[in-house]
Amino acid sequence: MSVSDPLPMDRVNLVNPGQSITLGSRSLTAFRPPTFDNPSTTGFFDTTSGVLFPADCFGALLQDVPQNAADLSEGDLHEGQVFWATIDSPWMHEVDRGKLAREFDAVAKLEPSLILSSHLPAAPGSMIDQFLASLSAVPDAGPFVGPDQVALEQMLAQMTAGPQ
Repeated sequence: MSVSDPLPMDRVNLVNPGQSITLGSRSLTAFRPPTFDNPSTTGFFDTTSGVLFPADCFGALLQDVPQNAADLSEGDLHEGQVFWATIDSPWMHEVDRGKLAREFDAVAKLEPSLILSSHLPAAPGSMIDQFLASLSAVPDAGPFVGPDQVALEQMLAQMTAGPQ
């Protein structure tokens, strides 16, 4: 298939939050994750296995990335998730906390067996409350401020200087 060929429509299935799709023996229900960076972000919950695919919700910026999120210290995970959410979902600093709590409750009620976030190692579903607690801290966290030109030039200078 070339770039100019249309995508075969038998391979396309548009699914909105609340709708389900059957893939073989699995049924996936679409939902909007409680945090997101794009209005079209869609997560899925596999009702057959209990696996939650929350897109980039629950991501974390980490120094070291283990195979399993359960191997992270609670502090590193919390800090990494809060930092990630301040970057990925900056709107959370102005969110209605009641509405956010209802979104968190809806996700917790799924009782996932496994959580497969795009920016975090696989996590047992038992970590859902810990993940939601981290996200609950985001509205009170300082907003992310990226580097400016001076900081960029300093980083580039350090990179080109090599080991010292």
